[in-house]
Amino acid sequence: NKFRIEIGPKNKASDPFGKLVLSEIKEDLGIVLQSVVVVRVLELNAELSARQVGGLCSQLFIDSITDDFSVNSPLFAGESGFCVEIGFLPGVTDNVGLTARRGIEDFLGRKLFADESVKSSILYLFSGALSEQQAVEIASKKLFNPMIESVKVSSA
Repeated sequence: NKFRIEIGPKNKASDPFGKLVLSEIKEDLGIVLQSVVVVRVLELNAELSARQVGGLCSQLFIDSITDDFSVNSPLFAGESGFCVEIGFLPGVTDNVGLTARRGIEDFLGRKLFADESVKSSILYLFSGALSEQQAVEIASKKLFNPMIESVKVSSA
């Protein structure tokens, strides 16, 4: 079974990581955006039930006071702007994915099988007057290292 988990702030306006990225984009690139929200993404390919995945999210992956999550649907659907998703290239060690895998194994009380996987990525949601070219510029100059990471830019 494949699951895409998106984890982000309950209150987008108080996202400290988003505010930091927003400030750096303005300071370093001169691009003024309305907001940036940072969403952590985990892609699970494992023999798990939807109930188990919900339990993992609520008990292991989020801080229930500050975070919210969504499984197999966008956490912030209907947003305008651009999304930039950064993940690791094949063959590059994904420490967040490995740590999540160990946590899942502890939670389940069993090892995941060799063909089961956990991959992490970071999704940046940009809102404001922004062109696709500017979104690509932000990604390439501020957010990712092309030697070890892949990037996907899309409309929100």
